[in-house]
Amino acid sequence: MKNAEKTLPTLTGTAIPLSALKTDESCGCGEFLDLIPFAEFCKKCGLKLIQLLPVNDTGTESSPYSALSAFALNPLYVRLQALPEASAFAKDIKKIAKAHVANKRFDYKKLRHDKIDLLVKIFAANKEQILQDIKLASWIKANSWIINYAVFMEKKRENLEAS
Repeated sequence: MKNAEKTLPTLTGTAIPLSALKTDESCGCGEFLDLIPFAEFCKKCGLKLIQLLPVNDTGTESSPYSALSAFALNPLYVRLQALPEASAFAKDIKKIAKAHVANKRFDYKKLRHDKIDLLVKIFAANKEQILQDIKLASWIKANSWIINYAVFMEKKRENLEAS
């Protein structure tokens, strides 16, 4: 029987909500790019796994288990200043950061609203360039769910996030 038993490798890790990984670069809460320094920290500590709470778009619900889509990521975790099209909106990004960074706890609905409003402005200002992006067009073609999701989310936004 001893020969048949196999020893499984021991893996040590951590579970964390992405919003808790707030860094100096963050705009109100932890963002996707905050995973990089956290992963480096975990590696130095010998941790092999990072389990994130779900990061799907949950709309105005802060529970990570109330996803509106199985595929769409929550825009709350977007690093606004990392978007190439956002360079002209540095003052707006600083305004959002100033309004949300000082608080120990962030206001989920307000921060999400502020980020999405700015994302809409960034898109409006760069619409032609974004729509001509070949990589984006290819990604949309390969992920057709995004069209229905985008229409759904725009209708929710037009109707003040109604269910």
